[in-house]
Amino acid sequence: MKNNERIVVVFNGSSVPLRHIISTQISGPNDIAEFKQWYYENFHEFPSDQFVFCHNRAERDAVVTALTNGALYRIAAPVWGEIEDDDNITDVSDHQLKRYTEELQKVLQTYAENSDFSAFLNEEHLADIKERVRFIWPCIETNASGLPEMAVYALLVGADIEERQWNRLLDALQKWLLEGWGEELSGRPASAEGKNVYLHIGRLSYDEIEFHVKKVAGKSN
Repeated sequence: MKNNERIVVVFNGSSVPLRHIISTQISGPNDIAEFKQWYYENFHEFPSDQFVFCHNRAERDAVVTALTNGALYRIAAPVWGEIEDDDNITDVSDHQLKRYTEELQKVLQTYAENSDFSAFLNEEHLADIKERVRFIWPCIETNASGLPEMAVYALLVGADIEERQWNRLLDALQKWLLEGWGEELSGRPASAEGKNVYLHIGRLSYDEIEFHVKKVAGKSN
């Protein structure tokens, strides 16, 4: 294997975690932006794609093992928004945000690609949980009622984490979405129909998020 070989694992959070594994010698650029450009000239693009670069087969095998022995969870949270039009800002519900789902997902995806969504796991009291979370990635999707919601996909290595660990994880995620990463996201509007549309996570006038957690893939305990 040559030093410039890259093995690429691509995830699509809206369906299953593993989309492609490509093991090939890439003589072209190592820069991620240039690689993505090449990749999408050859493969269809999905809105929740995530690239993981492995430098050797050992790293690749570790990723595959994590996928094989892990479980993918979908952590859903409600959303609301604000629409700015002609110097007026109006609070809107998820029903009114429905028509802007695609534009909001594009804003979130761009922000997620240029920030570290998983940074909240670096807190010392979450060290035991961080060891179990192989990947975590946010996106905007529609729920069974056709309404937009925040969906955070978390791939956990091995068996399920304990209930008290889930509670700590969700408490930390709530703070991250309301005060940290999510607060920064809420200041990045989507442009649609000549308006600025701002996304907020949670419920209007509520200081807590009611999460819904569901295992969507992986081994049973």
